[in-house]
Amino acid sequence: MSNGIHGLLLIVLSALILMSTLCTAWVDGPAFGAQDQPIPSGTAASQASPEVSPAPADCRELAAMLDRHKAQISRELGQIRREIAALREDMANPGIKEVFAGIGYILGLAGVGFFVHARRERR
Repeated sequence: MSNGIHGLLLIVLSALILMSTLCTAWVDGPAFGAQDQPIPSGTAASQASPEVSPAPADCRELAAMLDRHKAQISRELGQIRREIAALREDMANPGIKEVFAGIGYILGLAGVGFFVHARRERR
């Protein structure tokens, strides 16, 4: 019984260590920090790090990058739509497999019918 309790305590302790590690990484990570707190424009910190506030050229570059991604996604979606349309056309017409499957199905039903007919004649 004590092994079960020790195992449970080990699992709980491991979960607590994992959660504390994740919380520490989240708080100390790069996503949490100077970006969330505005820096006054007159301080030395804002003059020393110009990357805090994006320059207008950066905004234009970002907009151009977003436009390129939008165009790329539009091209890829167009290709996917064409492929789906081609698959629909292929599925609309029966292929050789479907034709032989239908013939086999009909012959199988005819075989069952002949078998039942032969059994009735024997009696």
